[in-house]
Amino acid sequence: MNDLISRTTRGLFRDLMTGSTVGAISTAFQDEGFVPDPDSTYQDTSVRRVTTQEYFGAVRWRDPAHVTRVLRVFERLNAAALLAGRDPARAMASEGPLLGALFESLVTLSVRVYAQAAEASVYHLRTRNGDHEVDLVVERDDGRVVAMEVKLRPSVGEADVKHLRWLHERLGDRLLDFVVITTGRHAYRRADGIAVVPAALLGA
Repeated sequence: MNDLISRTTRGLFRDLMTGSTVGAISTAFQDEGFVPDPDSTYQDTSVRRVTTQEYFGAVRWRDPAHVTRVLRVFERLNAAALLAGRDPARAMASEGPLLGALFESLVTLSVRVYAQAAEASVYHLRTRNGDHEVDLVVERDDGRVVAMEVKLRPSVGEADVKHLRWLHERLGDRLLDFVVITTGRHAYRRADGIAVVPAALLGA
């Protein structure tokens, strides 16, 4: 199994960390349970990049739970950089979509692995006119499905579940469950029946 985030992409994130402080970088990683790799040999003129790489050395890049925690670090440091005065439009246009795409790819990979073990198929659903879209639809051989939306945020709002509700109305009893996968820490079920599950708990 390959690394879930490539070395090249990790290098891009390491460069982005120059917009943070050493203290903020360390705190963000430590709050997610990471400690710096004491055997890191990475050298750089930037102490911030060196600090980031030392924490990168503690990450198991093939472990979905570890990578999910790292994505929370990236999200947190990106938000802190915006508050510190970096150009919001530029940052959100370049870094935000990249983080979201990485997180969705990570979740999709995990779901496909578990679905394959269960002899189920995984699809992406988008209506022809683009009015409705569901990130992942897992279908069993009997035609019943589980629908999932993937969100790079810890909390879930009404806009995040509208397509799941639409699919429920269309499929009725064929829909076994509907789920929003997040970067949060706790799993729960909303009052409308939609499950909210941290990506780190997939397969648990």
